[in-house]
Amino acid sequence: MPTKILIIEHSETEARNIERHLVILGFEVEGVFETLAKAFSDYSKDPPDLVLLDIEERLAGDHPGVTQKIKDRWDCPVVFTTFETETPFLQQPSAEENEIFLLKPVTDESELNSTIQLCLKQHELERILRECRKGFPEGRKLRLDDSYLTRRIEALIAELARIYGQLQRDRLHRVRSVEPLLYSEILFKTIFHHTPVGIVLVGPKGEFLMANTQFCHFLGYEKDELLQMSTSDIIHPADLFDAESSETTASIDATTVSHTEKRFLRKDGRFVLGLVGVTRIPDDSGKTVFHLWQVEDVTDQKRVEHERLKLESIVEHSPDLIGMITMSGHFRYLNPTGLNLVGATQAANQIAVSDITDPAADGDTLVELCEKVREHGLWRCELTLRGMNDGRSIPVAAHGFILNSPTPTSQPIIAVIARDLTEAKKREREHRRLHDQLIRGEKMHSLGLLAGGVAHDLNNILGPLVAYPDLILRKLPAEDPLRQQVERMRDSACSAANVVQDLLTLARRGRHEQLPVNLNQIIESFFVSPLLEKLKVEFPDITVNVRLSETQPVVLGSNAQLEKIIMNLVVNAFDAINGSGTVTVTTGVRDLSELSTGYTDLADGPYAFVSVKDTGVGIAAEDVKKIFEPYYSTKKLKGRSGTGLGLAIVYGIIKDHHGYYDLISEPGRGTEFIVYLPNATVQSVPAGAAENLCGSERLLVVDDDEQQRDVARECLESFGYTVVTAASGRKAVEILRKEDFDLILLDMIMEDDFDGLDTYRAMKELKGDVRAIIVSGSAATERVKGAQRLGAGRYVQKPYTAEKLAEAVRDEIDRARQSSTASTPSR
Repeated sequence: MPTKILIIEHSETEARNIERHLVILGFEVEGVFETLAKAFSDYSKDPPDLVLLDIEERLAGDHPGVTQKIKDRWDCPVVFTTFETETPFLQQPSAEENEIFLLKPVTDESELNSTIQLCLKQHELERILRECRKGFPEGRKLRLDDSYLTRRIEALIAELARIYGQLQRDRLHRVRSVEPLLYSEILFKTIFHHTPVGIVLVGPKGEFLMANTQFCHFLGYEKDELLQMSTSDIIHPADLFDAESSETTASIDATTVSHTEKRFLRKDGRFVLGLVGVTRIPDDSGKTVFHLWQVEDVTDQKRVEHERLKLESIVEHSPDLIGMITMSGHFRYLNPTGLNLVGATQAANQIAVSDITDPAADGDTLVELCEKVREHGLWRCELTLRGMNDGRSIPVAAHGFILNSPTPTSQPIIAVIARDLTEAKKREREHRRLHDQLIRGEKMHSLGLLAGGVAHDLNNILGPLVAYPDLILRKLPAEDPLRQQVERMRDSACSAANVVQDLLTLARRGRHEQLPVNLNQIIESFFVSPLLEKLKVEFPDITVNVRLSETQPVVLGSNAQLEKIIMNLVVNAFDAINGSGTVTVTTGVRDLSELSTGYTDLADGPYAFVSVKDTGVGIAAEDVKKIFEPYYSTKKLKGRSGTGLGLAIVYGIIKDHHGYYDLISEPGRGTEFIVYLPNATVQSVPAGAAENLCGSERLLVVDDDEQQRDVARECLESFGYTVVTAASGRKAVEILRKEDFDLILLDMIMEDDFDGLDTYRAMKELKGDVRAIIVSGSAATERVKGAQRLGAGRYVQKPYTAEKLAEAVRDEIDRARQSSTASTPSR
């Protein structure tokens, strides 16, 4: 029957080691307990034959009380286990001190077996002697010549002698093998405690088993304090891991060191950073027994490294060029911004200062900056760099200074910080452009104020000069020789009126009625006009091509104003060609995203366009931005414009129609001017005016100028209308109270406190269905629009011809009747 043994061992690792050897020797391990108290409370089987007891239980208890307690409870022998290497456990126990010791770690199974057998035999002999003292079970007295007792004692003594001899030989061999280890242990302890790196032996549950002086100093604890603690007491929770189950250390080879950084909590409450090298220490089966930590204090190192990384990050992400240049003129370092700025594709140390220096640049260069820094130690200036891939000029504001070397033998370095001024220069140019534009705008505003101020009076003066020739011509026979003089008088008056209107357009003071206009029809009309015929005669070697889109380009605008765009662009195209060439006019509808001029802030939607392209001399880049200025021209237009406002008027009309322009030109290869206007949703263009402009309706003409009242009355009476006049708005309201009229012709500028809008508002309150048109010598102001929102119809600009006035009157009356008929329910 196998011997039953109970193990009481503080070290779980050693307990498992002893258990493994006992099983190999054929013993039966009844149980493994950490303490004797635990064994007394939890072990409930039959008494064991022997107890292997940790020496710590004897030292902690009341010796020899611990041994006696075990014998009293289980009546079995005890073998003490110890890690100590000094005597007396290597010496033969005395008669008074007959305890048996076993040295840990257990590696020699022969010694383990001999120790157990010796202890068992000793215990059996003690039991026989106890029986002898009590008497035999039969009650016989002990006799010295008793052959049974003699044989038993002699056999036990012989067995004890044999076991003791074997144990002595095992211990002698153990001592001889330990002696060289003692020196190694002393050497190990010296190295262990005096190494500048913290070393700690960590148990399977994270407990500290050994710690050297440097590790204690690192955390500010005494050694005794540390050995009462575990990893969870001193490591930041986020950095803590279970050494027993950690995948990081459990999977590595025993000779491999796994490094990681951890935050340790010092005794004074501060966190310090340690670089931990972890080595796994396995047992014979490969299972992890301990972890050996080598801890290096890297707190200051990391702080310095962190500051260095911050500085590096600042330099790397700086929006400015930052570089270091050797005294020989080569870059040692250039940050990403600098590399990108100069377009470098190679490493910084392959770039010389001369590689990015523009020798043709005005002002300082980088080479000169380096020379100034060598001379003065510090220099600031604006200079120009040269792009390495495209040769472009890069203006920068540079700051250079000497950066001393950290070692006496090294050469100093020139540090350069440069800020790209490209965008700043663009903004400066844009600022100048806007300033110039503002100045031009102020000029145009002043011109507009002047034009607006005189337009009303000037148009009133021109009114009779435009209207009366029409009346005279209606009365003169076709063969009358005076007709030619009257027609010239009328044409001159109309030209004067057009000049006034051009001034209003240029100042963006001329607002015109917005009607659906087909650009194809405007171009067709212009290309059969006398002006184009005159151009063809004057330029016989120029070919004209017209390409009208099948998709009808319809816009909301003024027919007369759009005609001016076509006229001015075509005249300019003819004038740009020296000798033979081609002028091509194209229409169409397209969506816009960006213009060739770079303008991208475009409103969404389709645009009708007119392109006028010539094969002429082209426009120089420096002239492109000035072509819309009044009176600016690189070439005289041979008297055709007469005002010097051609393209300036085009610009004003485009803006009045909420459109854009694009200009594509190259000197010597011609120019293409494209006008884009919002495409109207209305696809049908109203038919022309009725051929019969006559009528018999009653009209009320309201105007504070007597000549204008007479002109309007005579023009309208010549077409058969009955006309009543009023010299003021208030007078007109009084007349309307007594009489009814089919249409009111209303001037806008009259009395300061009762103008055309006030008059029409009072008329609407008096008779809600009153109809009116605006006839004025001023621009179509917000007051005009206000009257139109109340229901007023067309706007007629003074001066006007008799036909133009009669057309507006006839159109408004007919429209009112159609609207009334459509709203009357059928019976």
